[in-house]
Amino acid sequence: MGRSAITVKAASLLLLVSAALVLVAWPVLPVAVPFVLGGEYGAVWSMFLFAVVVKSLDNIFTTVHSLFVAMGYVRANLLILLVANSLMLAGFWLFVPDFGAFAALSCLAAQAVIVLLMKVLFISSVEMR
Repeated sequence: MGRSAITVKAASLLLLVSAALVLVAWPVLPVAVPFVLGGEYGAVWSMFLFAVVVKSLDNIFTTVHSLFVAMGYVRANLLILLVANSLMLAGFWLFVPDFGAFAALSCLAAQAVIVLLMKVLFISSVEMR
């Protein structure tokens, strides 16, 4: 079994686990958040669910990041992270003061998507050569 097949299989398994986590969190968080953190946090349970979804999506693609490094693209990995993290920090600076936690989570989600897309595009461009 090749590295790509193992990556797809592992990502599929992580997708199933993450989907189960999100499906369990959805009905539980509206009750659990106010119970654990206090009634004043009752209105932000959806923010917690958004955080679970963002982290779950990032976990699903962990195997792609490992494959990228295993393919020997360490320098490209560092450059991609530098670009994506710089964009994320700029997003924090621009949007978090006005939009708060939702903006911060959105910046984290965008960073994860940008890293993934840049790596997939890089691999595709190398394979086309």
